[in-house]
Amino acid sequence: MSFVIRNIDKVIVGDGKVLSNADIYVKDGKVSAIGAGLTVPENVEVRYGSGFCAMPGLWDTHCHVQSSGGIWGVDKDMLPEAKAIRAAAQAEPVVLSGTTTLADAGCDGNISFALRDTIAAGIVRGPRLLICGYMIRMTGGRAGKDTEGEVDGPDSARKATRKMIAKGVDFIKLGATGAVSSPGMKQWSPQLTLEEITAACEEAHKAGLKVHSHAYGDEGINLSIRGGADVVVHGITLNDENLQLMKDRSIQLLATLSTYKAKLPYLDKLPRWQAVKHIQVCELLEANFKRAVKAGIDVVAGTDSGMTFNYFGRSSRELDYMVEMGMTPAQAIKTATISAARSFGLDHETGSLAAGKAADILLVRGDPLADIGVLGKAGGVAQVFVAGRLVAAFDECGKEIG
Repeated sequence: MSFVIRNIDKVIVGDGKVLSNADIYVKDGKVSAIGAGLTVPENVEVRYGSGFCAMPGLWDTHCHVQSSGGIWGVDKDMLPEAKAIRAAAQAEPVVLSGTTTLADAGCDGNISFALRDTIAAGIVRGPRLLICGYMIRMTGGRAGKDTEGEVDGPDSARKATRKMIAKGVDFIKLGATGAVSSPGMKQWSPQLTLEEITAACEEAHKAGLKVHSHAYGDEGINLSIRGGADVVVHGITLNDENLQLMKDRSIQLLATLSTYKAKLPYLDKLPRWQAVKHIQVCELLEANFKRAVKAGIDVVAGTDSGMTFNYFGRSSRELDYMVEMGMTPAQAIKTATISAARSFGLDHETGSLAAGKAADILLVRGDPLADIGVLGKAGGVAQVFVAGRLVAAFDECGKEIG
């Protein structure tokens, strides 16, 4: 299917350029051309963009589709099949909010594989889904009964990575340190060794896959960097040495501000041990994020949706928090478009509105460069296209049309 969107008031290309009164010609799911007064074949459908701002579809590069975002422990006895059905239901509000690409950062069993495939087949309405399968972590490194993905030593880490690659994952996720959500171990403490991280990264890179490494504390962050990870996830205690190493090696930061901000009003509903760890992180969050931005680290947007009190369909809040912490709206949009695509090695295929790239397009009422909050307002996102297909359209009140 081919169509052209004529006379769009403003086009945020995604690479820093902004066009006025421009057209976007879409052919076979990709942007064929972009610019003012485009010449297109006579039989091409014409749509009109007057009154709208166009921009690339948003990315949310870190979530957990098997979880609900509900109260701690609410689904610990839920059947995997039930979690899969819930995951499918949660995919729809994500794409309806303007997030056209979502990444699952660790999931039990085959839930994420099933969701990715059913979305791609058109059975489930949702965003493009990228998956890592199991998070590769040390034995006993996380709460829960599932031990798949646990490793002991570099050979074990290499084998676990190869198994995920063989299953067809889109990236590899490592657990380099403890976590706020796991009892018994401090979130700052290193877990995977340098040798284990290096082995996993070598295998991923051989297969052309990026590695995202969950790392809170300085030692685990340093091991992730030296071991070859491409993206530091969370990265709460970034010291000067690690910031310089990240900049020198073009390593990105996936800060997941939303997951910490979302829980703050509900600390009394968390287990005491988790609330204490959460407060410790939040005390460092804003200053650390600002230091990373000032140092010129390429930041990537991801919400950690699915974690406690962090629901799906609110991905643009991450950009709101970034702006509150000093980024310009243009910088925040970059984290959720071209920088996000780069964190999976897909920036040559999507992440900006350019000829040859996937036509993941949002038509927005208002100007996100002037007010980033418009992306989260009812009716702010007017139309959502994924690979050139109109997934949803909304009236000014936010009611879906058709």
